[in-house]
Amino acid sequence: MNKFKKLTVAVAVSAVVSGVVAPATQAAIQGVPGEALLVPFVLYADGAQGNRSVNTYIALTAPAIIGQDTVFNQYTAPNTTGSGSYTMPAGTVTDTGDHNKLGLTYHWFFFDATSKHIINQEGILTPNDVDTIDWADTAETLAGNTLLDGTPGYMVITTNAPVSATPPGSVAANFVMFGDATMHFNGVTGEYAYIPVMAMADGVDGDFANVPMLGDEVLYNAISGVPSQVSPVVTGIRMNNGDQDGIDTVVFDMVIGGPINATETLQVLWFDRNGSGTANVVIYDEEENSCSSSIDINMELNLVLIDADANTSQNLTQPGPTGNITGVEVFCDPSFDNGNEQEGFVLYSLAELGDTLLGAVDSGAVAFSIVAGGSFGVPTGVAMNGPWPGAPISINTALAHERGKIDN
Repeated sequence: MNKFKKLTVAVAVSAVVSGVVAPATQAAIQGVPGEALLVPFVLYADGAQGNRSVNTYIALTAPAIIGQDTVFNQYTAPNTTGSGSYTMPAGTVTDTGDHNKLGLTYHWFFFDATSKHIINQEGILTPNDVDTIDWADTAETLAGNTLLDGTPGYMVITTNAPVSATPPGSVAANFVMFGDATMHFNGVTGEYAYIPVMAMADGVDGDFANVPMLGDEVLYNAISGVPSQVSPVVTGIRMNNGDQDGIDTVVFDMVIGGPINATETLQVLWFDRNGSGTANVVIYDEEENSCSSSIDINMELNLVLIDADANTSQNLTQPGPTGNITGVEVFCDPSFDNGNEQEGFVLYSLAELGDTLLGAVDSGAVAFSIVAGGSFGVPTGVAMNGPWPGAPISINTALAHERGKIDN
């Protein structure tokens, strides 16, 4: 069997269930409507000769009618579809780009990896409409030139009702959306990775608690209207047991490599806060060989780049325009030699987050691997904010496997 080489690691890094049982424990619930959406990884980067090496496209759909289903009636859209029958409300604004139809306003907010709000914009959705956000074009128009070129971040998309309310968050979302996202490499015609989009409930702030929870997973700044706390506690990985002891361990594993020509794996870990701390990891190869290591995961968005061909690794803890390298570390080698890359996984163990309410979950996370048959083009010694000149092929996305919580 093939063996691992040492792993290159680049780190770029930022709901309560009470009286009702949340959906079964799993790493992600996809394909359901939400009153708000989280896109946990958004990036564009311009390559050499003006070619766009990476870009993210986010497609939003406003369903005209929603029927009965426990997941969204009770969890991801209870404030709008809770009765089991939903029809998109009548439009109040004219969408001049869609034959002057009447629609409703949504609002997206982009945050960098440390959860700093950068830019935001409104858009309009009409019933059964599809509206696509071309991140590179949008970011360069709003932020100016190349300010966000190569800057990893995430996006929160809400209806505009709670944003524009007085005060913000004093009303619930007024319609639901579907979201799909893809990250393209080497231009529109190149390979692309599926980015999971997490549906969330968006109720009235303060109706339940001052933390994201079942019924209200998006909280707003009471002055600016910018989301101040966001957590996919239903559709994401639940990060605590709800027993208020704060000492339990959350465990999940993430894929490395693949059976054919898998060279680099980009592992994406999004948490609902900064300062998640150090993760203990066990790296397994396909012959059950294993070894232990650790990695700092201190931002809201963490990017772990694993290169099975490299003998060194870099730990980047400040992404974006001010990015810099703060240290170098080497993941352990489970096979104890330098063979060819192959399949395996990293088992993550982290201290639970939140755990402020008894019998309730108040923290969620998202984790997935982007496996490439080639290089993403982030060389050792270069900050994660660029360049991304690589030409990966055979891109694939693999969701994390949630293993639950260990009660300590």
